[in-house]
Amino acid sequence: MTRSTADVLPGADAKEWAANPNRHVMMIQRTPADRHSLKMITRAENDSSDTNTWFRGTRLGVLLPYALSGQALEYYERVIDGYRKRSRKTHIELHSLMDHSAVVTHHDVFERDGKTFRDVDVVEMKRTFQADFTQEGTQGIRFKKTRAVVLDGKGAVLAVFGYGLTEALTLAI
Repeated sequence: MTRSTADVLPGADAKEWAANPNRHVMMIQRTPADRHSLKMITRAENDSSDTNTWFRGTRLGVLLPYALSGQALEYYERVIDGYRKRSRKTHIELHSLMDHSAVVTHHDVFERDGKTFRDVDVVEMKRTFQADFTQEGTQGIRFKKTRAVVLDGKGAVLAVFGYGLTEALTLAI
């Protein structure tokens, strides 16, 4: 009788991987053209006008974002920082990445989802997160989330696009 195994290589033993901060990367890029743009990005990242919480659900112990907010950004920074300090016995070396970008552009006319806005600033945010073999020794998680916040010239939020449940890809070996 032949016995099947789920080893990375048949008969392979898990290795003790020392904590390696270089394998856990945080990239935060905000692209303001001036102080006004930086104010708009800050306002957009901290707006939670349509929701009481920034997350809905978990996958492999990682909270899944409902909204890209400053609280969410701080949470993923703490998660990555925790991975940086952890050693683990597993077949594959731990790896994680959080990439957050925020760009503000001015629009004479901005249209989205059947709504039209005039003379507005729009902050487009994108976050990519992946954690490979970190929470569980043979599993990983990946997701991308975007958000657009429409603001008037004084920084008042007119509309937010991108709220919703996040689909996360789960990987396993």
